[in-house]
Amino acid sequence: MFSLFNLFTINHYYSFSFRSNKTQLCPNIEYYAIDFIIKSINNYQMKNVRDSCIEFFKNEDIRKNVREIIKPIVNIIYNEIYVYLWFICIYNVILIFLVVINLFLLLKWFSAINKTNFKTESS
Repeated sequence: MFSLFNLFTINHYYSFSFRSNKTQLCPNIEYYAIDFIIKSINNYQMKNVRDSCIEFFKNEDIRKNVREIIKPIVNIIYNEIYVYLWFICIYNVILIFLVVINLFLLLKWFSAINKTNFKTESS
């Protein structure tokens, strides 16, 4: 069973190990996460997930660490799909161009029909 004592033990362990180890990408994010959990347990307030996340991300260090973690992931995803994004953009430009051409041809066709109808009705 996971108890409050175990959380304090984990907090004590991580506070020393992560502060002394500077080689990790974001060494303090786990410490802040565990510290946040302990503070939430100590408050004994039932909050919804949204409020808990907002309170968690109020710390500027956590936001910077999360950005540092997410930035390479976003770059990898962008590098994989940027060709498809360009294809979609070019497709939309061509489609708009075709719609404009069809509109122009349709207007020209209607004007030609109106001219022939006007000539047949007048004669």
